[in-house]
Amino acid sequence: MAVGASTRRSKTGCITCRIRKKRCDEAKPLCRTCTRLGIECLGYGAKRPKWLSEKSKADQWRRHIAYSPMHRHEAIQVQKTKRAREESTQSPESDGDLSPVETHDRSSWLSAFDGSSESIPPTRSGRPSAHDGPPWKTPAPFEQVAGAELLNDWDTTFARPNGVPNGFRDDPTHGQSVLLPNDDMTVTIHRTSPQSQSADAAIQDMWKILFGPDTPPPPLPASSPIHQAPPPATHSELTFPLTIFRPMPAASVAPLMAASSSEIPDLGYLHHYLNVVLPLQYRFAFKSMAELVTPLAMSNPQVMSSTSSLAALHLSAQRTNTPFTMLTSETDASFNDVDAIVALTSHKDATDRLNFLSSSDLTSEDVIVSALFAISFHLFCGGTSREWVDVLATARRCLASALASSPEVTPSRAAPANGVSSPWQRYRPLIAVMVWMDILGSVTQNKASPILPTYMRLLDRTPMQRHTDARLDMENVMGCDDTTLLALARTIALSEWKEHAEKAGCLSIKELVQRAASIEKLLAERSWRQSHLDETPDSSSSRRDGERTGLIRFISDIFHSATQVLLATVVNGPYPRVAEVSIAVQDTIAALTLLDISYPQADITRALILPITIAGCHCETLAQRDFFRKRYSSLGPDAAAFGNSSQALALMEEVWRQRDLPEIGPRSKVDFRQTMRDLGWTAGILLI
Repeated sequence: MAVGASTRRSKTGCITCRIRKKRCDEAKPLCRTCTRLGIECLGYGAKRPKWLSEKSKADQWRRHIAYSPMHRHEAIQVQKTKRAREESTQSPESDGDLSPVETHDRSSWLSAFDGSSESIPPTRSGRPSAHDGPPWKTPAPFEQVAGAELLNDWDTTFARPNGVPNGFRDDPTHGQSVLLPNDDMTVTIHRTSPQSQSADAAIQDMWKILFGPDTPPPPLPASSPIHQAPPPATHSELTFPLTIFRPMPAASVAPLMAASSSEIPDLGYLHHYLNVVLPLQYRFAFKSMAELVTPLAMSNPQVMSSTSSLAALHLSAQRTNTPFTMLTSETDASFNDVDAIVALTSHKDATDRLNFLSSSDLTSEDVIVSALFAISFHLFCGGTSREWVDVLATARRCLASALASSPEVTPSRAAPANGVSSPWQRYRPLIAVMVWMDILGSVTQNKASPILPTYMRLLDRTPMQRHTDARLDMENVMGCDDTTLLALARTIALSEWKEHAEKAGCLSIKELVQRAASIEKLLAERSWRQSHLDETPDSSSSRRDGERTGLIRFISDIFHSATQVLLATVVNGPYPRVAEVSIAVQDTIAALTLLDISYPQADITRALILPITIAGCHCETLAQRDFFRKRYSSLGPDAAAFGNSSQALALMEEVWRQRDLPEIGPRSKVDFRQTMRDLGWTAGILLI
């Protein structure tokens, strides 16, 4: 039969459709056909990925993508059957026949998320399977996909998880024993079938793709229980070699029993995190962070749980366009969403260890990554939960220990013996991220950083000290230069000092002005302290490096202007009509406008939550309000469901509303931190 025009494939289609020999709609950034079928779109390009260069790998991939839509259809039918059975079974006798998984109250999930429950309810394993459809099938915004392009040099080594050999990923009976739902929705155990034995060769191939020619560890004994809770592990036991080929439970509509923390979640979540979530989490440092996180995730279950929690949270939020805080409401039957369950349980699994840390754990990379990712989890959930305060306190303890253990930063500290590298040498990008979280978190809390004296040495640098070892270069990590970040930290310290002095009745306006003048002097010296930001990239630099340098310069200018806004409000109060406040707000608007003109495609608003919110809360005219409102509303529902932009916009709107009230007026004090509490956010909003 001749192939019609509607099915003839195009040479310019996505790689997946070309492998399937089907017509591609060529939608960017992800093919809609692949999204509709629940298979991963490999993107566009003239050549296939290196891991598909062999014909056997391409055949395995073709079988896999043909297999996934069928199981996705079966999962939908299972959900419809279960829903019909629940609607038709209403008598007390039938209620007693339901499994504990189905009758479990969702309120216990809420208590588990809030940390108020001592026991963890039964949950499904933190892994998607063929019944769920691939977790990375959700189309991603352009900024997310564009970030993945810079990972091409190492992404070919870490093969896409949909490229897992068909015998490993799609065989529902693989392993010594797996859990499968039967027709009565009760859990039964199925032993190894001959199909799993035929998948051994494919497993060996997958192992070589990921880790080289080494052979995987021997399979577990058939008598080993899958979901038996392991004994508490010591710190040394938490870094055992990776064992990814373990029995994996197939998906069901209701959650199954919780997997032990020693089991490694599916690689699909890790891949989705590295290529989609990580560029959102760390806009400028995602490549260096990927080089740190990837080996940790492959060798440590806590780090893998942290990455899985963020990836599953993103998948759930993008599919439903609903923030996670709404997904966990008792009035919403949200826990049929497998990704939401994985996000919640993986986050709790990763943060449980943070409650019991020894002094030696505070400088461990896996603990630091778990703490930072837990902060990001609350940030992507809106940044208004009370738990972020405790996690940030843990990250600050880790930061203080890492800096105290680094002779590069603390001269009095002796170099580590036996050639052991210091935390500064091992994971400087992680230290920079912790510094960023510490200072920006202190803006919401109005409390000076406990290690501000260290910042005075670490961030107070001149151009002659630019190439020294003890330098963070924060502009390459978060887009804000060292001088501006130090001025921001000192401004928060001044604000806290003023608040305590006012409460004690001993505020000296003269001393307040003198302290503020020293910060203004530091901000004025930024032009020569950070003169490298104005340097033109040399001819040897690539076009991408040149664009990145220019983008960082504009981002740094925006943070600089917003810091001036905050400093002016500390000295004069939150009054938009004060000249210093008004001028600083205008400078912030001008810097944002220049960014839009020079880099219209950057879509960088997610990295500018703090300066936009600070300036927006202290703007005066309706035109200025509309300008800042559009910065957030233009992000669309994706950012509202995954991030804190909608909460920041709600804060600005409430500040404006209170300032417009006749009984308050522009002459009354409307503090943005107090407005956070007025909105019911007792811990405030994490403006990162």
